[in-house]
Amino acid sequence: MFLGFFPVKEKELTEKVQSLENADYTAVFYETPRRIVDTMEIVGKILPEHDVTLCREMTKTFESFYRLKAKDAASFLKADPDRTKGEFVVAIGSLKQETSSVPASVVKAISDLIKTSPVKQVANVLSDLTGIKKNDLYNLALDLKNKSDE
Repeated sequence: MFLGFFPVKEKELTEKVQSLENADYTAVFYETPRRIVDTMEIVGKILPEHDVTLCREMTKTFESFYRLKAKDAASFLKADPDRTKGEFVVAIGSLKQETSSVPASVVKAISDLIKTSPVKQVANVLSDLTGIKKNDLYNLALDLKNKSDE
């Protein structure tokens, strides 16, 4: 969700970042080069495990994209002064839930079926049977297949 520029005042900025703690969407902001490090320090303190993408000088010759955890963003920007030049678009991802929404019985079925059937077919069939998103089942099946191949 596009939310414009980050607030300038520290209290308002802190409140805005705190409101993103349990958001289930990616928040997109603009930020100036003059304030980017300070802003990312606040974001890093409040949302340390959230994924952040820093897009610098988008659509220009020297555009660059950095994806990292929020807790690491400020130190990453400070490490090289060139990283803070230009306008920024900051995307703050929602925190991924570590708990699996896929029941253990479905995980077991995937494990058994990927031994004899293509991953895509397994995901499609189980999605039809369980109502779980195909993409989630496909990614889980790929992870299980990769672990079994190791």
